[in-house]
Amino acid sequence: MQHPTIHWDAKKNLLICIDPRVSLAAASVWFRAGSRFDAQCKEGVAHLFEHLLLRGAVAKDPNAYLIEQEARGVVGSAYVNYETSYTFSIGAVADAGAMTRTLLERSLDRTEVSSTALRTELQAVRGEIREAHNDAISEVRILSNTAVWPESELGRNLYGTPESLAKIRVADLQQFWNDRYQAALTVCVVPTEEAAQQIRRISMKTAALPEVAPAVLRPVISEVAQASDREGVALCVAYRVSGQSDWKSHAVAAVVRDYLTNFWSSRLNQELRSKKAYAYWVRGETTHLADTGVLRILLETDAANVSRCRKRIAQEIDTLRAGKCDAALLRTCKKMVVLAQQRALSDPEELLWWYGWPTALGVKPMTTDAWVELVQSITARDVTKFANTWLQPEQCTVALVGAVQA
Repeated sequence: MQHPTIHWDAKKNLLICIDPRVSLAAASVWFRAGSRFDAQCKEGVAHLFEHLLLRGAVAKDPNAYLIEQEARGVVGSAYVNYETSYTFSIGAVADAGAMTRTLLERSLDRTEVSSTALRTELQAVRGEIREAHNDAISEVRILSNTAVWPESELGRNLYGTPESLAKIRVADLQQFWNDRYQAALTVCVVPTEEAAQQIRRISMKTAALPEVAPAVLRPVISEVAQASDREGVALCVAYRVSGQSDWKSHAVAAVVRDYLTNFWSSRLNQELRSKKAYAYWVRGETTHLADTGVLRILLETDAANVSRCRKRIAQEIDTLRAGKCDAALLRTCKKMVVLAQQRALSDPEELLWWYGWPTALGVKPMTTDAWVELVQSITARDVTKFANTWLQPEQCTVALVGAVQA
């Protein structure tokens, strides 16, 4: 069986994963330029700038870059989150070096932001915000962050608000670019050593990503609610958990998440979906940031069933803390977590995220094979320890959006 290998070049701040199982080349450039660095009262700057950088809106022709890439058979996009922003390209193996060079040149080149581009992308962002608010789960997720990380840069709205977006000027974007895009991390995934050599030959002049002061972590708020005319209620039960650096806790969190949610065999989908039909589906998410993380349980239900759903979720958490983990279900969940990882192996974008995200946060990345071994090693005792460490009432918040009293 062919296995991936990771190659790190500290001088170039370059990580290359050579994985013979992939058939395409993928390149990405990462920055410590997430929304936690937005200026006060101007939330949304990081997200807005990610839009501008992707489209090439800092250039004379804002549409030329993406059109030219697609004409070459290269697909690209960009994302921003609370910690980082990154842009990536995926294409033929023969284009590995050219894709990487283009990404670096565009990301590090200093030009002026166009006021016309700012107006255009503000309109696009407002449309994205409307779309997010039309999705009940997205809306309750955003609300839950304000309670998981209250009075913290991590709890602010990544998209910004109508009020904060109205205050953003070209000078704010230019300042954000100058402050946050000086240093870059390059992460590439290729199938062969020959493709890796294409990338190594590129002259890269970029400093390592800067260290960042720990986020403010105040006690969580136990419950937040947002009334709307939406039919039903979106419910999020969230627990603050460990950050990215604790790989063992990260793996146990993934197993606990899928023990409770996401699959037909999971405890909450058995109880709330199959038996009671309180919810169409119960999904779970885990996110691990630099200093902290969150495990979310999300569902939509009728207002009359909210208390029943909350009670059932609490009972399942209590069962885990009591050491009564179902051994057969635990084995199933480990298989599902491993399966999800194996499915991701065929997606270059997922692999860029897998290796780029921890590296951008200053954490040594783990190969996908090592992750599978770690998940397979998890025991019922590990689950009990995790539940008693992290799934405690004082680390839990409940967020509600819909037919509720705010």
